[in-house]
Amino acid sequence: MPETPAPCLHDSEMDRLRAERPGNEKQRMKPVHNVSIRIKMLIMVIVPLIGMFIFAAREISSKTANLHNLQATSILTTYAVKSGSLIHELQKERGLSSGFLSTKGERFHDELVKQRGDTDSQLKELKEFKAANADKLEGVKERLGAADTLLEKLATTRVAVDGMKLESKESLAYYTRTITSYLDIIAQLTIQSLNPDITREAVAYHAFLSVKEQTGLERATLNEVFATNRFDEKTYERYVGIAASQTTFLDVFAKFATPDHLKTFLKKMKEPFYPQVEEMRSTALSKRQSGEFGVRPETWFATVTTMINVMKEMEDILAAHLKEKATSLADTARLSLAFSVFAAAAAAAASLIFGFVVMIGITAPLKTMAGLLKDMTDGVGNLTGRLDADRTDEIGEVNRRFNRFMDTIQSSGIERKNELQRDEITGRQEARPHSTLHGDAQAHKIDYKKSA
Repeated sequence: MPETPAPCLHDSEMDRLRAERPGNEKQRMKPVHNVSIRIKMLIMVIVPLIGMFIFAAREISSKTANLHNLQATSILTTYAVKSGSLIHELQKERGLSSGFLSTKGERFHDELVKQRGDTDSQLKELKEFKAANADKLEGVKERLGAADTLLEKLATTRVAVDGMKLESKESLAYYTRTITSYLDIIAQLTIQSLNPDITREAVAYHAFLSVKEQTGLERATLNEVFATNRFDEKTYERYVGIAASQTTFLDVFAKFATPDHLKTFLKKMKEPFYPQVEEMRSTALSKRQSGEFGVRPETWFATVTTMINVMKEMEDILAAHLKEKATSLADTARLSLAFSVFAAAAAAAASLIFGFVVMIGITAPLKTMAGLLKDMTDGVGNLTGRLDADRTDEIGEVNRRFNRFMDTIQSSGIERKNELQRDEITGRQEARPHSTLHGDAQAHKIDYKKSA
């Protein structure tokens, strides 16, 4: 019975059958197997680097924002300190202006003229600082505008005071609004800063300036009272409000000031001027109905000014410490940012270099091995080629085994070559007698023909 011939499959059918093999299915399920090792190594390096860059970028962005905030806070702190100095001079000018108007120009004229010069000097310094740091004061631009608007009226107010065209309470109100506008700028420091230490000291500083401002208002108010020898109901109500505000702001200062600063302030308030101020306060309150105070306005003004000057010393201590802390924190933030940038760059560079070295260390021997094997399969291989066997890692183990494999092939090749050479020599020796007999027979044949 004849055999049935095997069915002939077309190339397309063969490709389909190969594609349906389990191995090929696994190949489709794992496309990463078709990616070169070099690309795999690059992905292993790049993916973690991208993650590291994202976290580093967030860290650097956060520290940059913190640095900018601290730098702006440092500038605003310096501006606040200079504003405090201007406020101090405006407070003295307010008190002298009130006394000058209350006495119909009979007192405080020379002191007022001199004080205006001191105020102008501080105002000039503040304006110069503002012009040099305008970009860093954008956060308080609106409040600066409000303060500048009030300061534009300073010259006309002075002229009105000199010409007795203002009442004492009107002068007092103008200077108080102007001083309050600068206190509002200083208050912004407590809002703008993101650092809790700066915020706490800024609150204490603003509270103390407010205590000092209320003391300045008290100086101007009682200066008018002692100058006119009259304590009317409206003035008394204003004075009670001033005293209440003093107590409130002093409580805030006591809560937020550092223990050392609070201790320093209490020590300063034990100096001889304080009992004198308290005595004149008591006199004003106890004799407000009769008006016979027996206190010269110059004496009150000089004594309370001494107390305000001591408070200015305390203000300077608070301001210097606040400014120093803001500057120190800004410098620390700058160094921290620089270190973060350097660390991120160094880590990225180290990762890239290490990854490149590892990639070369793996792909180079594999590439050499593939080249040697390719030459062998193409029949042009050089069996003397070897890989680096000095490595102690897995690649070194593969290299050593490959070298032993090449040694085996080379030894086999040499033995085969030797066998072929021996076979060739043996074949020649066996073929030589046959050639000799054939030659003799041909010679005899030739001789026979000749003899015939």
